[in-house]
Amino acid sequence: MIKKRIESIDFLRTIAILIMLIANAAPYVLKGPHPIWFRIICSLAAPLFIFISGFSFFLSFKKNENYKHKLVLTLYLLLSAIFVDVFIWGILPFQTFDVLYLIAFSQAINILIFRLKFPIKLFIALICIVSSPLLENYFGYRFTNKDFNLNGVFSSDFNLSGIFQFSRFCIDGWFPLIPWIGFAIIGSVSAELSDKITLNIKTVKWVSWIFLIGGLGVLFSQNVIQCEREGYLELFYPPTPLFLLIAFAFIFTTYSFSIKMNFHLHSRFNYLNVLGRNSLFTYIFHAFIISYVFESYLVPSGCLQFAFLMVAFVSTCIVLTTLLERINKKDYLKPMPLFIKTILGLK
Repeated sequence: MIKKRIESIDFLRTIAILIMLIANAAPYVLKGPHPIWFRIICSLAAPLFIFISGFSFFLSFKKNENYKHKLVLTLYLLLSAIFVDVFIWGILPFQTFDVLYLIAFSQAINILIFRLKFPIKLFIALICIVSSPLLENYFGYRFTNKDFNLNGVFSSDFNLSGIFQFSRFCIDGWFPLIPWIGFAIIGSVSAELSDKITLNIKTVKWVSWIFLIGGLGVLFSQNVIQCEREGYLELFYPPTPLFLLIAFAFIFTTYSFSIKMNFHLHSRFNYLNVLGRNSLFTYIFHAFIISYVFESYLVPSGCLQFAFLMVAFVSTCIVLTTLLERINKKDYLKPMPLFIKTILGLK
């Protein structure tokens, strides 16, 4: 049962990564205008990925409730986020607060509240989610936020006080704590209640389907769709109540689907799940390709060229992560310092 549950989570994480690869590449290589159905699909990776991070946290922490070890891993993840900012995007850290920052901070918060009863944790998550539009209206949601390039540190207009902005961290960054921390906490609570959810999986499936179809119907009927934020296609800048409903409906729809799958009868999923088992390495590698290849050398093209490029992109990620697993089995990376392997997602 435990093995199947882990395979299910790997499968969900793989779905999130596949969508993420396409969504993050699209601003650089797919010519607009981008259809609404495509933007909706691109918007589903982050909610699922953050939810899974909370789910996986609970499963691993429950087995070995070692606070020091988990805090060290959280620090490593934070260092991974800093590495991506500095060495891939060429910007100062603690500005954009992308998904790696969010997962690191959400793990720290999940550690702090781990011993609380699940109704209290669920209440905290709901407060984070419900307060999101209220805080955005009160403080104002800034659609454009300037990043400090590393080359600009020595310029005359560089202001040290602007490096860390509390508003970007909590409200209007790429992945601010509010409301996204709520997804990670609900992921942890779902893992805690996984046995009960599995017993009622049919109800979960149909309720999720109803809300998903209903939410999408309302979204398609709306006359106003959110603008793309600095070229990125996702519809959660900022996340509206309707989007949050669709996101959670999608999460539990895919979760109920994965629970019912027999992965031993669908061995082909093992080849795809290699991405889910090596999600951090895949994230870092895909950011490197986007920054140093797509953004630097390619121009937006039509749908057919984009489709061929994405097949090559995903295939390359699968080949590299498969190769990484084989290298790890042979202990070829053993001489490399552990902290470097951890930060780069090589272990």
